[in-house]
Amino acid sequence: MPTRSLHLAIAAGLLLVIGCTGPVTDSAVTDVRPLPPIASAQPSSPEKDDAVDDPTPGEAPTPTPSAMPRPDWLGTRILPLASDGFGERLPTPADLSDRRLVTPLLPAPIPAAPPLDGSFRSTISAVPLDVLARSTWTPACPVTVDELRYLTVTFFGFDGLRHTGELLVHESVADDAVHIFDALHAASFPLEEVRIIALHELDLPPTGDGNVTSAFVCRPTVGGTRWSDHAFGRAIDINPFHN
Repeated sequence: MPTRSLHLAIAAGLLLVIGCTGPVTDSAVTDVRPLPPIASAQPSSPEKDDAVDDPTPGEAPTPTPSAMPRPDWLGTRILPLASDGFGERLPTPADLSDRRLVTPLLPAPIPAAPPLDGSFRSTISAVPLDVLARSTWTPACPVTVDELRYLTVTFFGFDGLRHTGELLVHESVADDAVHIFDALHAASFPLEEVRIIALHELDLPPTGDGNVTSAFVCRPTVGGTRWSDHAFGRAIDINPFHN
């Protein structure tokens, strides 16, 4: 589990693009400024490379002894709604009290596998049509497809393995987002999942156990009438279950 001090150490960098991760009203992002350059992570030590093999596309990763398998009931225990529109706050299930779950594989086509030399890899591109089709974007969203960018980034999972994740963000914060994930990778900061939210997920009842690090989600603020900052691709949720 990441320590509180590590959370605080990266907090200053995350504030520029991080979104709401709890039952609070989204705040408008009005000042998005470039972050200072961050050096890429150094290659992993030989001992680490020998202990943990990088997964290849289509191959399930081998978890480290500290990782926990994903519970079969994850995402199925529906919470009653509270007055704020979120699920009621109930005690954390014992299985998730020290949550360090194996990172699931992304749906095909899987982005390129992380570099074997332990370095950070990222890409920024226009949004591919197949990616757009499995996102929450519709013509009713407050951003056009041309304003969004598709990112792939290397990250560490709680399983101790390096993975490739994907996000949709606004073009104005694409470089900033890459800097942030570079910093998280350099710090070996674990993320459970980094992927794009699908349209059908917007209608799922609340279970309170999701932990997807994501950015663009075309939705209004919970309990509000205006668009969330996520609907513009200018907010990122980092490990929302933990945070």
